[in-house]
Amino acid sequence: MKSICFTVLMAILPSLLIGQRILRYSNESKRATGDTLIEKITPQRYGRYVRIRYYDGSKQKLFKDSLWGYIDKKGTVYRIYRREHYKVLETDEIVKYAYKKYVGKAWRTYPAYSKNLDSRIVNRKKKLQKLD
Repeated sequence: MKSICFTVLMAILPSLLIGQRILRYSNESKRATGDTLIEKITPQRYGRYVRIRYYDGSKQKLFKDSLWGYIDKKGTVYRIYRREHYKVLETDEIVKYAYKKYVGKAWRTYPAYSKNLDSRIVNRKKKLQKLD
């Protein structure tokens, strides 16, 4: 019985510690704990705002241009660049992103790249060599 409770606790604990949070700068994404007051972060796909709903029921709208990105409830880091949302996949020598675009009748996922977390995002690795 104790092992079952321990297993359930270990499965739930990381999601409680991560939490959702708004990132103003790229180095904030490495912080281990999140803001426990945020219930939901809703980015507008084509709008200028990111909507935040808190557990106490209050709401807030922030300009996308004033944010670097956000972390959702699953712990996934998203970068906002030119009002588009890019999911951060890898942060090695080259930062890999994924973004969704509506093509035809379905959403498709495309790759994107940048030299570091704060540099320009391009859609091909060859374009990275031309930067700087």
